[in-house]
Amino acid sequence: MLFVCCTTDPPMDPATDAPDTPPELSASLLGLYIDEALGRAGAIVAALTVGTSPTDTDVDWAMLAAHSLKGLTAQAGDIALAEEVHALEGAIEELRRLDASVRPVPTAIIVERLHGIERTLAGHEGPGVTRDVELEQIADAAATEVRRVADRRGIAVSVELVVPPGIRVPRRIAGVLVDALGHILRNAVIHGSPHGGAIRIAFRREPKALSVVIGDRGNAESRAVEHAPDLDSGRGVGLQAAHSRLTAIGGDLTFSPAPWGGTSVTIRAPL
Repeated sequence: MLFVCCTTDPPMDPATDAPDTPPELSASLLGLYIDEALGRAGAIVAALTVGTSPTDTDVDWAMLAAHSLKGLTAQAGDIALAEEVHALEGAIEELRRLDASVRPVPTAIIVERLHGIERTLAGHEGPGVTRDVELEQIADAAATEVRRVADRRGIAVSVELVVPPGIRVPRRIAGVLVDALGHILRNAVIHGSPHGGAIRIAFRREPKALSVVIGDRGNAESRAVEHAPDLDSGRGVGLQAAHSRLTAIGGDLTFSPAPWGGTSVTIRAPL
């Protein structure tokens, strides 16, 4: 028996809709987002302070971590913090344009801002955190992220979830999964359904892994401008971050044409 949920989201009405309202998250799922976000913030600090002055490679790693951090703070419901991270992304990117000899001063300012973000994240922590997370919670959070991104752009995107019941995902794996899903789903809305369409998210338990197939099917107007995702273009920075984290835990991320049209992305994460 599969738990199947389908929802259709109308275009945002600026007079009545409030897309910036934080979603209602369970304590365990909120704790997971916070843990992941703190990890990303720490990764940025580490990348920028590994030497006396960050190299281009250090800056590139910091950019990947900042991209993840922005998505995680938004998924945790703190839109203001996500916008602060977005501004921080610009500051990190600006380091690339500076000579190595003058990077230490702006880097110190960025690191201090990151410590402020860490303090804000720590203030969101609460009781009820568990060692694993129900798959249904992860799936619902994924659908919420699609709606959030679509609403902020004023487009109509329907969401279909296919979720096997009774699966609990180890916290460490769940953290990587929600981070990867966030990148992929934002990409699916922005580039796969820019003028509306449908997204299908199907979870399946395999003998030693969990697979998730995400397919976007834009409407006729979206299909006319759709860009297939890839890991090599500059537009794919979020996908690069998702792929890096999945491969680090023995998972994978692949692309293929979806049988219903559009693009299909498959995640595999070990259980």
